[in-house]
Parts: sequence; C-alpha cells; structure tokens
Amino acid sequence: MINCAASPADWSTILSQTDRFPDELIPAIGIHPWFTQNLPPAWPENLADLLQCHPALCIGEAGLDALREGGLSDIARGVFRQQIALAIDFKRPLIIHCVRAWAPLLEILKSFGTLPAGFMLHAFAGTPELIRELLPLGAYFSFGGAITRPDNHRVHRALRETPPDRLLIETDSPDFLPDSISDRDQPNEPANLPLILQSVATLRGTSPESIAALTAANATRFLASIQSGATQTPRNRTT
Repeated sequence: MINCAASPADWSTILSQTDRFPDELIPAIGIHPWFTQNLPPAWPENLADLLQCHPALCIGEAGLDALREGGLSDIARGVFRQQIALAIDFKRPLIIHCVRAWAPLLEILKSFGTLPAGFMLHAFAGTPELIRELLPLGAYFSFGGAITRPDNHRVHRALRETPPDRLLIETDSPDFLPDSISDRDQPNEPANLPLILQSVATLRGTSPESIAALTAANATRFLASIQSGATQTPRNRTT
C-alpha cells in the first residue's frame, strides 16, 4: 500500500508507520494542494533532507485543486513546482492530485519536461485527450472507486484509452467507495480493491486476472527507482 502524506505535519507519522510495517507500506511524503498555505519556510529543505536520508520515499500527494480555497493559488502552484523539482533531482516517483485544474497542471508539467521516475495521476478523472498529452511526460493513470459508477462515462472512456503499460488501480482510501457498497457512511479501504479490479476488467473487456497481473507489473515499474534506492544530490531547485 502506498501511504501518502498531506502536509509536513504528517511526514513523521508516515515514516514511523513504515518502520512498523516495512513489508506492507510504501511511504510518500509531500504537500497536498489543500495544505499549501502558511507552510513552514524551510519545508523544501526539510523535504529534501528526508529524501536524502530515505531512498525509498516517493513524493506526494502534490498537485492542484480548483475546488478548494487556495488549491489553485500562486502559492499552491509554487509548492507544486518545488515538489516536481525535487522529484527530478532525486529521481523519485511523484503522486499527483488534480481536481478541475488540468490546464494549469499540464502547463506546469510541460515546463519541466519528462520526469525521470515518472508520476501517477491518482484517482484519474480527466479526458482521453489529456492522457495523450500527459503520456510523453512520464504519466501513469490510476483509477479508483469512481470507475465503478455506471454513469461515469468520461472516465470510462479515459480508462479504455489508457495504454496497457501506464494503467494502475487504487482505492483512494478512505474516499470514493465502490458503487456496489450499499453502506455509504463507511470509509473506503484497500480491501475493496477487487471491486475496482472487476470494473476495470469489465470496461476493458478482459479478465480480472489479466488486469491484476498487468497493474502489478506497472506498479513495480513505476516504483523501480525507490526499489533500487536511487538518489542524487539536488541541483538548483526551480520554484
């Protein structure tokens, strides 16, 4: 399970949980667009220090969110850019959150070019056209519980357009319960992943076993840089 931070206040918790469950958790630390305001001034240096000390760390969640106050501000864009720069400097996978901010997100990503360790658009809800623009930059596309909704036609089209070698699945716990779960008050959890797997297999016209093998191989490739413990000394960081 990839265990993502949302703000600097979470970073130590993510690391301690990984120490407790090293075979179960893959840590990611970063700053979610909801939490980009009033950050400690030294957060980029602190994040870089942790990346230097922990070669198995991903970066995330990072990104932009047009539905949240401050999630698309100049500050949020700057924080996103700094995390992209760190992902490039340290050759780490980047996990991206984006809600209705695709044009500015694409503009920022294109300004950096291809990310050496790639990035995941988690809970992807964009269009097939976006997939074609993001692919050359190193994108993987991860689909969660929203894919199980029968009326979610745009995301269904995007799923079918996703190249096999860039497809991932997730639960996005604790949000976005699969549609078949009747109790909508309970939190989502990783145990629900088979329900998402089944929907993805049905929509792509193949078997759950085939999608399971495919997405497992893709996840292994996406995480290859942290599995090998790759790191490097940061260059000048772009903000």
